Amino acid sequence: MEGARALVSANQTRIATVLSGKYQLRVPLYQRRYAWKRDEWAALWDDVLHLALDRKNDAEERHFLGSVVLAPTPNGAADARLVIDGQQRLLTTSLLLCALRDGDSRPPAALRARIDRCLLVGSGKGGPLKRLKLLPTQFDQIAFSRVVHRQELEPGHEASKAYRFFLKKLESLHQGDDENVEGVTTAEVARAMLDGLECVSVVADQSDNVHRIFESLNNRGQPLTQADLIRNYVFMRLSSSAEDFHEYTWKPLEEKFSAEELTQLFWLDLVRDRPTITQRQTYVEQQKKLHKVTPAGLKRAVDEVVQAGALWERILRPETESSKLVRNRLERLKDWKTTTAWPVLMFLLGERERGAATSAEVARAMKYLESYFVRRVVIGRATDNMNRVLLAAPQSMLQSHEPVDAALRRYLSGEGKHWATDDELRREVGTKAFYNHGKAFQKTLILTWLELELAGGEYVLADDFTVEHVMPQTATAAWRAEVRSGAAAGENVDLLYSGLVNTLGNLTLARSGRNSQMGNKSFADKKAILAKYGSGLQMTKEITKKHHWRPDDIRKRSAVMVERIIKTWPGPLDE
Repeated sequence: MEGARALVSANQTRIATVLSGKYQLRVPLYQRRYAWKRDEWAALWDDVLHLALDRKNDAEERHFLGSVVLAPTPNGAADARLVIDGQQRLLTTSLLLCALRDGDSRPPAALRARIDRCLLVGSGKGGPLKRLKLLPTQFDQIAFSRVVHRQELEPGHEASKAYRFFLKKLESLHQGDDENVEGVTTAEVARAMLDGLECVSVVADQSDNVHRIFESLNNRGQPLTQADLIRNYVFMRLSSSAEDFHEYTWKPLEEKFSAEELTQLFWLDLVRDRPTITQRQTYVEQQKKLHKVTPAGLKRAVDEVVQAGALWERILRPETESSKLVRNRLERLKDWKTTTAWPVLMFLLGERERGAATSAEVARAMKYLESYFVRRVVIGRATDNMNRVLLAAPQSMLQSHEPVDAALRRYLSGEGKHWATDDELRREVGTKAFYNHGKAFQKTLILTWLELELAGGEYVLADDFTVEHVMPQTATAAWRAEVRSGAAAGENVDLLYSGLVNTLGNLTLARSGRNSQMGNKSFADKKAILAKYGSGLQMTKEITKKHHWRPDDIRKRSAVMVERIIKTWPGPLDE
């Protein structure tokens, strides 16, 4: 293992021996919170139950549960060890032992006494947490302690849920509801757990690199995320000062963001200065960055991420934004669902935070960003080079002396950015297969936002509608006749049909679930369905007023739609 000495000992032993040993087992701050759920609880229960059944025939039967990696504490405490790997197994096993101890069909007193030795230190000194044989992270300590000490359970916590799950399983066992393990008693389950569950216990030496050990391990079914690894590195570096920093700095971050969101926040911290870093490189690059600073500098670096977290939360949850103008733009960009917008949005909100931009300027900049996305979809260049362009945008804006909205517009108007001009939109929209470009929900959003403009601002829920072809994608005889009636002399009907069917002028919105109902029906039948189920939409009303739906009708509607796009989404500066 690179960067670490060889582990000093690895022994196959009983889980109960590990739990009931002379050390308090402490889960370090950098470990994730208790994460096992019903599937893992059920798997452990099945393993234990079938082990108990097998031991009725052979008392030497064993079941291997996995590995447990322990290490000395940073301060060298003689009565404690860190749990570097295996906390999920140890916690869940302890919760099942609690259920065995407390259930209505409890095992005999001698077995309950052995269970207590796995749960509590023998001296009886100190508060509830000091008496725990297994001390989880701060996120789980209270909930786990309440189970062990037979106190009122913490509602909603996974430890409480696991405990109740095992109580119900034991009750069902006692009542004989599982015929596959008929005759197994709670005493036999207890003995199976205490004498038959085994693990490989690995004990690291004081000089072993615990950070490297942790970094290389995955818990069963719960792979380490980049946020887990960053947390590990931070708290291994902070060592003795870690607890306060965790309580007042790191814990609020983890309560506010998921592991994925937290990883993305640390990525955004990196790309602010180094736009080429990918999200996959987040942990490696953060480690390189933090390795160069002192523990005090490391705290300051994480404090900067915490401060950025307030901006990140507004991007993830626009309802937390106080400015209505900015909130509206954030909601729309969130609906667009593209990570490429995040660095630009973080920069814009950061500039406003430090007083270098107003909410109105930030909202206008976000409108330009939305326009950039929409116009690229319309001309069929939805993603070309976009990631590189937007990652570099904050650095360009930072060097500009213009307000943020003007700076972003100027940057996106530059060569190679592919922000479609008004003339380019007018030239492309009549023949470009709009339906085939971009993601389906983004095309629905574009039409929904256009409908919103037509409706004078009354919001239309994008989730209620999908894109519908007026002239269907399948050319029926009736529709071929409709196209032929509007074709020029000698014009190929099939080429004309295929060239127009997916253009913007032939598309509208229909309520979800009505597409199959309209199918390949004639224009008259489609009009009737659209009038019935889409009567609230202005663009639908425009279509239902038509007597025919011929090539010129589609071209004219494309021209109308493109002018609405130009009016709704301002384009780049004139070349």
